[in-house]
Amino acid sequence: MLHALFVWLNEISQRLIAKGWNTAWVNFLSGLFIVAVLIAAALGIYWVVRIVLRNILSLVKRKKRAYWPEVFLKRKVINYLCYLVLAVIYKKLLPYIFEQLPAWIPAANKLMGLVVLLLSMRLITGLLWVFYDLFRRKMVEQPIAMKGLIQFICIGVYFCSAIIAISILVDKSPLVFIGGLSAASAVLMLVFKDSITGLVAGVQLARNDMVRIGDWITMPSQGVDGTVIDISLTTVKVKNFDLTVIMVPAYLLITQSVQNWRGLTVSGGRRIMRSVYIDITTLRICTPEMLEKFGGIDLLQDFFVGRAAETVDTPLTNVEVYMQYMEAYLRRHPKVKTGPDFYLLVRQLPAEDIGLPVQIYCYTSTPVWSEYEAIASQIMAHALAVLPVFGLGIYERSAQADSRTADVSQLRP
Repeated sequence: MLHALFVWLNEISQRLIAKGWNTAWVNFLSGLFIVAVLIAAALGIYWVVRIVLRNILSLVKRKKRAYWPEVFLKRKVINYLCYLVLAVIYKKLLPYIFEQLPAWIPAANKLMGLVVLLLSMRLITGLLWVFYDLFRRKMVEQPIAMKGLIQFICIGVYFCSAIIAISILVDKSPLVFIGGLSAASAVLMLVFKDSITGLVAGVQLARNDMVRIGDWITMPSQGVDGTVIDISLTTVKVKNFDLTVIMVPAYLLITQSVQNWRGLTVSGGRRIMRSVYIDITTLRICTPEMLEKFGGIDLLQDFFVGRAAETVDTPLTNVEVYMQYMEAYLRRHPKVKTGPDFYLLVRQLPAEDIGLPVQIYCYTSTPVWSEYEAIASQIMAHALAVLPVFGLGIYERSAQADSRTADVSQLRP
């Protein structure tokens, strides 16, 4: 079929020359026609092969429920592979295609070499990103440096492709240009400074396991308070809790202070550290009647039995009994987590001008924010509600003017 096309084109060219057309222009138009036919044939073959391969991958995806066909389609690896096969075939057939136009062969050979190089570069980078997608889906805990490493390798592929492209255009060996890179190393370091710094930072973060995708981190200096959603070669993308997205240079995560809340999620608990401010004027030494009343409370029976066994003569205060009650309450609470790493304390802090702080320090059994707030609210509401049982009152700063310095005579009608 190709031979018949050349015979027909040769007959047309001879007729045009016989009619007085310039021979050079006829040869040029013949070459353009051949190129147009080759491009049209390549596109036709490409679309046919692409449709067939896409249908095969879609069938595999539906039947096997596999993820890799979707990745190959997403990264357009099939497109580049089809183009590359056609380009290689055409490059091998150039001497036969332009047999009647030998002057076109060197330029066409260089052009096809560049096309093959470009498609090879896109195919290699596409396969790298396919590997990254499959690796990210397989690994639950993703190493932070993986995406940055893929990006750095892609930069290396682009750089090597550029050197090979220049060598094809000037008919020189790529080694000639690689040997001259030492002189331009300073310029290259300056151009790729952020990329190299970001890669080094990513490797250090991965080696020290400081930050991963999905971690909750805070950096007050950068306005960061949210979840890490992406880590690239030069930047770390964080989605703040106000739904804004902030990009932070990767090297800042190793040069500035970063608070990582991963331990909160891994441990399955979250700390409650809140205080109840008790009115100091309501503190009392427990009378026998008060002790008898408190001893009837179920959560305090173990405390009074142990105190009786110790024969302690030191008088109790109502705030001490209240603290013992709250500690027993927390230990029996089904949503409070206990263990070696989960401290449970009910303690007094130094008295302040706003009362005596009694701090409740414990951990919930869930790190989920909404559930944590519900548990904390329940505990603190109970801590406030039982204060009158022990004769205690919460401190409240009055909003009224101080009447101690007022003129009493002015208050009379």
